[in-house]
Amino acid sequence: MTGVTDLTAEEARRIILRAQGFIGADARKGGVHSMLRRLGAVQLDTISVLARSHELVAYARLGAVGRSKVERAYWHNPAQSFEYWCHAACILPIEHWPLYSFRRRAYRERRYRWHEVPDNVEKLLDQVRESGPLTTSDVGGAKNGGPWWDWSDSKIGLEWLLDIGELVCSRRVGWRRVYDLAERVVPADLLADDLSDEECMYAWRRGRAFLGVAKRTDLIDFPPPQGPLRILLVSTLFISSPPLSPPPLYPFGSPPSFDVPFSRAQPRRMCPTGLGSSLQHLQCPSFPVRPTQASIISL
Repeated sequence: MTGVTDLTAEEARRIILRAQGFIGADARKGGVHSMLRRLGAVQLDTISVLARSHELVAYARLGAVGRSKVERAYWHNPAQSFEYWCHAACILPIEHWPLYSFRRRAYRERRYRWHEVPDNVEKLLDQVRESGPLTTSDVGGAKNGGPWWDWSDSKIGLEWLLDIGELVCSRRVGWRRVYDLAERVVPADLLADDLSDEECMYAWRRGRAFLGVAKRTDLIDFPPPQGPLRILLVSTLFISSPPLSPPPLYPFGSPPSFDVPFSRAQPRRMCPTGLGSSLQHLQCPSFPVRPTQASIISL
């Protein structure tokens, strides 16, 4: 945006709500499929009281959407999205597959995933290649018998193969991942588009459009890269040409950047339902307008 150097709390709220699909005449266009692309990521969570997090995100924005319609929009054949690590475990638009090349390379180089990667990963990969999509139940189960993080070698191996891009979660059965070869699920042109780290970081400038109003730390933490890549993203966001130019004055700490069509006119429509399990369903990794300083939205 140009010509705006300061935002009131009300203006900041409206920009965030528009970016997040809660207000605006076009907020419900395209259903769940388009909603995911406006948000850039929908967080997954195992906790379910009324419904799971990824379902509540759709309900809060679109109203009475059938559960099967939500599931088909996220997990469909051919694939319209994939599961991977953004700011957390998320459903992501399939066309964003190349943007995570940097993370897949980093996992492959580190060869560690909360657990030591077992030696049988090649056998697991061969099994998926020969037998088709499978769950952890097909390879001996996910647990060793201890706490929830006491994963079996098969579970560790499958998850690491997902992390490095050899496997993808093609769908879910009873909340269990169904793993399949990336080459069978991801469109060939996207699979072949192996962006360099520098290209990935530059492409992540689009994160500002997903957030609406964001502090520098919010923009950096949307992917969020680690180590040298984090420095590279900071450079890309705020130093490289053309840099982001956040306004000099802002009432809530470090200056924000914003990249959403903005009007000072009052919105004609608010979100269609009051449903929401927590403020996290705005899908911002952290909130530039803190609830204690200015109420973001009453769901």
